[in-house]
Amino acid sequence: MAACRDAAAPDEIGHASSAAEVCSTGATTFGIDVSRYQGDIDWAQLAGADVKFAYIQISRKIDDIDAKFDFNWQQAKSVGILRGAYQRFQPDEDVLGQADIFLEKLGAFEEGDLPPMLDVEDSGNLSAATIAANVRQWLEYVEAATGVRPIIYTGRFFWRDTLESADFTDYPLWIAHYTTGCPNIPTPWSEWALHQYSSMAVLPGITENTVDVNHFNGTVDDLLALAAWRRCGNDTCDPEESNADCPQDCEPAEPAPDAGVQPGADAGDESPDTDPSDSTGGCSVTPASGSGWILALFALLGLSRRRGRGWA
Repeated sequence: MAACRDAAAPDEIGHASSAAEVCSTGATTFGIDVSRYQGDIDWAQLAGADVKFAYIQISRKIDDIDAKFDFNWQQAKSVGILRGAYQRFQPDEDVLGQADIFLEKLGAFEEGDLPPMLDVEDSGNLSAATIAANVRQWLEYVEAATGVRPIIYTGRFFWRDTLESADFTDYPLWIAHYTTGCPNIPTPWSEWALHQYSSMAVLPGITENTVDVNHFNGTVDDLLALAAWRRCGNDTCDPEESNADCPQDCEPAEPAPDAGVQPGADAGDESPDTDPSDSTGGCSVTPASGSGWILALFALLGLSRRRGRGWA
């Protein structure tokens, strides 16, 4: 991730045969990813070059913080370029230590900021199961802290051979495959969110080294929607949230009332307290034997007469 990042060849993480080639579903949006290797960037010039979004490196290792992050993060927003942050993941280092560095540098997640991205292209000589477990720990930890689901950046061969095609399809895929055509993606993903298609672009505003360029699979509005998957922790129970996955925002659902009991009725009642069709207003008139029915009739007539005079 980020041009001139190290000696690793792009094909080692991205290039593959056409068997898994997947094209965009429609319109795409142009963006870049940058690090200290791009030197002092003129962000205003990039905005004029129709760059819609930029992902900015926070760190490469737990003791290697990108010195250009703060400047790039502020400048991208100031010129209206949508910004996101990424961290190159080292699975053999302290997982939560890396995540805490990421979150500390990121600061408060602001409306319009793009989802965090985890750059997965190093193995640390660990087993596939250990790498996958560490990746998931980072993703879940950062998602809980930001309320936004992170993106995974990787290459087809790396994911297949190093993580043995671990299933992370509940996270959007950013595929690295340097090609002018459609990218090849790793199993078990069936679609991609972003495609890094070159590391050799030359753009105005970047005079030190080349830069990685990318397509987002969708419009700018689609890109913003990706960042709003879940906003847990914003004191609002958004439509995609529930008490089960975001209890701090969403109250528990009230139990549905018993179908046979209406509000105000005791659970043992077989009918409502007052029948709306009962002209007595809920006063019960029970037929009686002998002269009792006459008294009941008089009582009923008297009640109706009082209502007609406005007494009730």
